[in-house]
Amino acid sequence: MRDLKRAACALACVSVLYIVVSGLLSITEFSLRTWVDVIGKVTAGMILPLFLLIVLISWVHKRDWNRKWLLVGAAVAIYAVCAFCMALFLSFTVERERKLAEDLLVTERGGFFGDPSYSYYRPAAVFFKVPTEITDETKIQYLEKKYHRKFMADRTGSGKLCDKEFPEVKVNVYVSNMEFEDDYVEGMVLKYLLDGYEELGMERSYYVSDSGTGMNGHMYVEFDGAEDIPEAAQDIEQLIVYAMGKTDFFDDKLCSIWFSYKESEGKLTGKVPFGDSGDYLEEPLIPRANQIEGYIWIEFGDSEFYYEQVTEEEEESDNTLQYGEGESDESTFGTEFETGENVSDIEPDSREIAAKVLYDEVFAKEGYSYEVCFNAKGNLYIDLGSRESNEPGGGTYHYRFVYDRPSKNGACELFVLYRSAEGMDDEVIMDMYAVETDTNKVVASGKKAWSDVGTEEYREITGE
Repeated sequence: MRDLKRAACALACVSVLYIVVSGLLSITEFSLRTWVDVIGKVTAGMILPLFLLIVLISWVHKRDWNRKWLLVGAAVAIYAVCAFCMALFLSFTVERERKLAEDLLVTERGGFFGDPSYSYYRPAAVFFKVPTEITDETKIQYLEKKYHRKFMADRTGSGKLCDKEFPEVKVNVYVSNMEFEDDYVEGMVLKYLLDGYEELGMERSYYVSDSGTGMNGHMYVEFDGAEDIPEAAQDIEQLIVYAMGKTDFFDDKLCSIWFSYKESEGKLTGKVPFGDSGDYLEEPLIPRANQIEGYIWIEFGDSEFYYEQVTEEEEESDNTLQYGEGESDESTFGTEFETGENVSDIEPDSREIAAKVLYDEVFAKEGYSYEVCFNAKGNLYIDLGSRESNEPGGGTYHYRFVYDRPSKNGACELFVLYRSAEGMDDEVIMDMYAVETDTNKVVASGKKAWSDVGTEEYREITGE
C-alpha cells in the first residue's frame, strides 16, 4: 500500500510538471517534442488515475462497509469512461512527428479527416522544438546525400534547385507522406532523351507532358497507327540505348519513356521501362524493339482507336474491290480460287503447327478447347474457351494464346497466354511459351510481363 502511494505521488508530480511546463511554453515559440507531449498526457490522463483507482480499491478493501463494492464499481466505470475519452482525444489531437534531416523535424496535422498539413521544427535541448522553415541548404543536403552529386540553387530565380554539372536540369524537392521526395530522376531522363533526339537526328513527333505544378514532365513519343508501331519501337529503342550509353546514372534507377497514339490527342498512352532491372537481371534493363512493340500493342491493340482504324481500312478495301481498282489484289484473289483448293485443304504454316504442338503438350490434357482464329491484322491466336476459376472468390475466365514472333535465334516460335475475366476486355499475361520448330520441344518462360527475363531454359532455347 505504501509503495502504491509513493508511485501515485511520483506520477502526480510528473503530471503537475507537465501541465505547468505546457502552460509556460504556450506563451513562447517553444513547444514540447511529440513524444514528450504524449508521455505527459498519458501519464496525467490515464496512468495517474489508474494508480489512484488502485489505491482506492486497496483502501476500501480494508473497510467493513456493506456497499463498498458498489463504490468500487462506480469508480472503475468512471475510470473506464475517462480512459476511453482520453484515448479518443489523443488519437485525434496527437501530431505525427518524423525527422526529415539532421536538424529538421516535420509534424503532420489534420490527416485523419482530410488532406494533411505539415509544420517544420528545429529540435532544441532534447525535449523541445522551435518552428522553422525548409531552406535550400537542407534540400541540397538531401539531394547530395541521395544522389552523390553536387547541387545548387537555380540562379534564374525559379525557386528550384539544379545540378551543378547540368544547370538546365531543374529539381523540385517536396514533402510527401512526411518524407522528402524529388523529381531529379525525371529531369535527368528528359535531358538525355531530348539530347538523343537531337543527336540522332530524329524527325518523329513528340511532346513533353506538363503537370501544371512545375514538376518535370515525361517525353511522349508519338506513333501514327498500327503500321507505324515497329518504326516507333525502333526509335524508342534508339533513345533508350543513347541515354544508357551516355551515363551510368540510370543503371540503378527505374526510368521510363512514354508513347502516345497521335490521333488520340494524349488519351491513349503508355510507358516503356528501362534502367534498374531489380532482381531479374544482373545488368540494367534495356528493352529491345520487339519488346517495346509489345508494350505499345498492349495499350493500342484493344483500344477503340485501333478498331476505328481497322474499320476504315476494311471500308477502303471494300471500295477498292467494288470499283475494280488495284489489279494486283484482284489477280491474287482470282488465282487463289482458280487453283480449286478448299481453304481447309491449305497446309498450315509453321505458326499453326507450333500452336498445335503447344496445345497438345500443355492445354489438351487440361480439357481446354482449340479454335484457330485470326484478328483483323491477320495475326494468329488460339481460342482456348472459358473455365471456372479455382482461386478464392471464383469467377469465370477466358483464355487464349497469341502468336508473338520467331525467337531471336530463329529456332523457336513464341506464344503468349492471356487470361481475361468473363465479359471484360482487359487481359493479363499468364505465361509465355517457346516451341522449338525442329524438335517440337515446348518450354514455359514463367514470364508474366514483357520486361520479365524468363527461366534459364527459356533463354537458352530462344537465344534471348
